[in-house]
Amino acid sequence: MKTRKNRLRSKKNKRGGAKRARSEIDMDFNTPFQHLINAISDEEILTDFAEFNGRPDCQVLRGKSRSATVVPPEFCGIAYDGGHWKGYEALVPGAPRVIYDSYVAGVQIPATNNFCQSYATYIWAKKGNKAPFISGKFTENAKKMSSIWLAYFNGILKSKNADMKIWLDKAIKEGSKMSVQEGHGAFDIKEVMATLQKLSIDDAYAGEFSTSS
Repeated sequence: MKTRKNRLRSKKNKRGGAKRARSEIDMDFNTPFQHLINAISDEEILTDFAEFNGRPDCQVLRGKSRSATVVPPEFCGIAYDGGHWKGYEALVPGAPRVIYDSYVAGVQIPATNNFCQSYATYIWAKKGNKAPFISGKFTENAKKMSSIWLAYFNGILKSKNADMKIWLDKAIKEGSKMSVQEGHGAFDIKEVMATLQKLSIDDAYAGEFSTSS
């Protein structure tokens, strides 16, 4: 089983290329929200977020469209189908495929564009346990997920692990460069943290985020 440190070493030379799907971007979306989504949709951040929540070695699959996205039977992790993220367990012969979908679980409003990558990763990491999220409580769920992301980022930023801090800085800068290319402007970890902090405590702000599409 790889540790966070070992996984970072093994991925040192693999960072080139876009790690976010352009179809995740809504040009009319609230800019701080879009910056947040760009930051937390990084493939390596999501795999590390899964480990932070108790389950290492999360695989990530990115498809361009629902019709073209095929999740292999042995795949175990999170997959993006061009419009939505879901978690998948490897297929067990003779049993139905276990899929973790935030829309089906009722923790996110269907067709909204906010924390689907986060819910997919978290619920996959917890093997289907969606607590502390509650079906139908969309604003509260957005606040709770923001708090979990704050704990994750603070755990790196306040740690003595220089390698993790360097890795996070590079991941955020990569997301910011893509954001500039897509016309949304640059961002940094301070802005991401400020957005998460406001989402975690402000009902109106979290409500806007939870219903954005």
